Amino acid sequence: MDAPVLRTTRLLLRLPRLSDAQALLDYQLRNRTRLAASAPARDEMFFSLPGQTKEIENALTTFKLAKGYRFLVFIEKDESRVVGIVAVTEIVRGAFQAAFLGYGIDGEREGEGLMTEAIEAVIKFAFDNLHLHRVMANVIPENERSQRLLRRLGFEFEGRAREYLLLDGRWRDHILTAKLNPRWIPQCEV
Repeated sequence: MDAPVLRTTRLLLRLPRLSDAQALLDYQLRNRTRLAASAPARDEMFFSLPGQTKEIENALTTFKLAKGYRFLVFIEKDESRVVGIVAVTEIVRGAFQAAFLGYGIDGEREGEGLMTEAIEAVIKFAFDNLHLHRVMANVIPENERSQRLLRRLGFEFEGRAREYLLLDGRWRDHILTAKLNPRWIPQCEV
């Protein structure tokens, strides 16, 4: 599959390029404190140009292996500033046909509906192009804004997992949600 490019009314979503390393680093630095509670512990290397170059290389390798798609989110016609990230990761085929959804929005653009728009496009891609049956999104209980976003997008509560992920240096419970593809049909290589 060629590298996908998704467009919405206001946004351009595409896989990262090595030339995006500085813009991605700027996004990570702008949002470092805000996103820390919902991210794994990250060393100083992550918050450097070589660190973000490595992140891009990893994202491109994962794409080539058809195991994940990490989309950088840009305001249409301005690819100099990353305003968010939406990723479909840990794609499992066979009897599962599922993946995880992860996302983050620039704190400066929060509340504008951009993440809703971006996730809708990625879910459509996951269902229509990747032919996934299930997309799962898990969120820490304290992140009520993210829980509301997922409910608006049709994700349903499936449970609560105790000490699910080690984030910001401690084990955190998570609310488990999923959205099913109502139009799923088997593909040749299931």
